[in-house]
Amino acid sequence: MTDLPDRLSVDPDSPFHDAELLAKGIGVRFKGEDKTNVEEYCVSESWVRLA
Repeated sequence: MTDLPDRLSVDPDSPFHDAELLAKGIGVRFKGEDKTNVEEYCVSESWVRLA
């Protein structure tokens, strides 16, 4: 498993956007539920932004 960044965004204008990593497919499990509509997340601050 690859180490994921602390913060990642699907917005190309965001400084946290990583097109190469997103192209590989990233899944997020939040509160025990798989989320497929995540626009951005931050592990250290324990939040996700959903579409």
